[in-house]
Amino acid sequence: MIGAGWFGTLASIPALLDHPDAELVGICDTDPVRAREAADRFGVARWFTDVETMLAAGIADGVVVAVSQVAHYPVCRAALDAGLHVLVEKPMVLRAVDAWDLVRRAEERNLILLVGETFHFTSVAAQVRARLRAGAIGDLLQIVGTFNSHTERLFRGGTAMPDGRGGSYADPRLSGGGQGHTQLSHLAGVLFWSSGLRIREVFGYLDNRDLAVDLVDSIVGRLSNGALLSVSATGTMPAGHPPRNRLEYYGTEGAIIHDLSTATADVQLPERPTERLVLRDGEPAYPLAAPAIRFAELIAGAGTDNPAPAEAAARCVEFLDAAYLSAATGKPVGLEELAG
Repeated sequence: MIGAGWFGTLASIPALLDHPDAELVGICDTDPVRAREAADRFGVARWFTDVETMLAAGIADGVVVAVSQVAHYPVCRAALDAGLHVLVEKPMVLRAVDAWDLVRRAEERNLILLVGETFHFTSVAAQVRARLRAGAIGDLLQIVGTFNSHTERLFRGGTAMPDGRGGSYADPRLSGGGQGHTQLSHLAGVLFWSSGLRIREVFGYLDNRDLAVDLVDSIVGRLSNGALLSVSATGTMPAGHPPRNRLEYYGTEGAIIHDLSTATADVQLPERPTERLVLRDGEPAYPLAAPAIRFAELIAGAGTDNPAPAEAAARCVEFLDAAYLSAATGKPVGLEELAG
């Protein structure tokens, strides 16, 4: 486990400890107090304060990377180059060139590279993806997305956990960006994984208001098949009201409305009643432990299905990279402009 911050200790570490066929052999964090405390808390024998020493120890088959987003690329690159499988939290990285470099390194070494896109791991998300890929609503014409959450306090320097963990959201030196990188990456991850498309051109308005990172985002673009894209996100969802996270796919022969918050989807075809897709009995709408569990299973050879592959995550990174560049320059950004 590389990174003993709030999310790693909340999700990945407990999931791995509960898995009967996985062993958590070490925890690494640049903060020695945090690394030692996490190791003691979870009964892990070894802890490290730098990635190079941990990798050189040769004790692991794979690593979970849950460090600050700006450090995702160098840490993942080092782990892949050391021959280890990698689960990295989303967004995979912040730059498109780095994303595709990691994809290449994993492919060349025949290593698993899974991204912690938790919304992918529901049965409803899998059904939406399967229907879109099968052309159930014809050719895609437009995708509309909304990801509104309660994150403004985090961007103002608040914390995600009562004990003070998770305070990095307000610092662009750690997070990269705000609502786009930390929140809209959820929705974009599902969008590009489900549709199988890439961006062609993007124009973005990202408004920081009085903050160091973006709080309100509005992004439009054209996709690789010619379809139009329109997504918006804000961290100002009123307290006491649920987040609004959903994707709407419109095709030549119907529509699919996928509500990520409730993990339901409506399939709407001409002259037919709406078909509602729902979770299986007992299935969580946000399966927090699923990425780490699936990562361990893949390493152990229990199947080959990776619900959050690096290729789809790289297309998400392209979209966000282009949006931030567009907002900075005031111009549309095409896919070819991200190559440098």
